[in-house]
Amino acid sequence: MTSTAASATAATAAPATALATAAAAGKAAGSAEITLKFPIESGGRRIETLTLRRGTRADMKAAAKFSKEDAEQEDFLFARLTGLTLEDVDALDLADSRALQEAFRGMVS
Repeated sequence: MTSTAASATAATAAPATALATAAAAGKAAGSAEITLKFPIESGGRRIETLTLRRGTRADMKAAAKFSKEDAEQEDFLFARLTGLTLEDVDALDLADSRALQEAFRGMVS
């Protein structure tokens, strides 16, 4: 294959790869997985990863009804969006809590 032909092949492959990557990102856009640096125990089971689903307006309204305090609303949302209990959210190490906050902010920005 000549270098011109190789360049043409690479140029046509790049858009296809970009489309495949975008399609995969679209599927993954519905949730985020967070691997805990410091796993927690809950109900006799060890939790090593969290799956954070995308939030809805209904989630925000429920958090606002739960409390007027920002920190309590955030805990409520994290529990609701991950399936954890509020006690589980309280048990998260600060490093893992930060990772959860960053994943959430990435979804809403």
